[in-house]
Amino acid sequence: MRGLMAIVVLVTALAAAIIVLAVMTFAPGLAKAAGKPQGRMQACTAQWLDLKAEGHPPVYKTFIRECLAGKTAVASGGPVAKVHKARTSAVKRAPPVKLSARIKKPNRMSLCAAQWREKKAAGATDGQTYRQFSSQCLKAQ
Repeated sequence: MRGLMAIVVLVTALAAAIIVLAVMTFAPGLAKAAGKPQGRMQACTAQWLDLKAEGHPPVYKTFIRECLAGKTAVASGGPVAKVHKARTSAVKRAPPVKLSARIKKPNRMSLCAAQWREKKAAGATDGQTYRQFSSQCLKAQ
């Protein structure tokens, strides 16, 4: 019984030592990473959002490709923290447009489905399945 207790104490002490060693090893790296953007992609996106907020954004894909290639200030070692901070400051976004304010235009599938329901209720499907009917309806529109 004493031998078992000694083994449990030894394993517990060893586990605690490993945990303390891991925390001491990885804690400085975690503190450094907390204040920076996660990488070049985030920094480039932050710079693009700043340009967008100013009112003259370039095409996103083209800008990101050039930024990641090192053709802009962020990717070539420029002020990443400044760009990230500017992006996280109040970037005003346009409020979303309510669905009721949009012009609702039914799509072709909805129109065909409504026609099918009417035909089915009247019993005039002529032995067609919905799939056959919708295929013909969509081709006709």
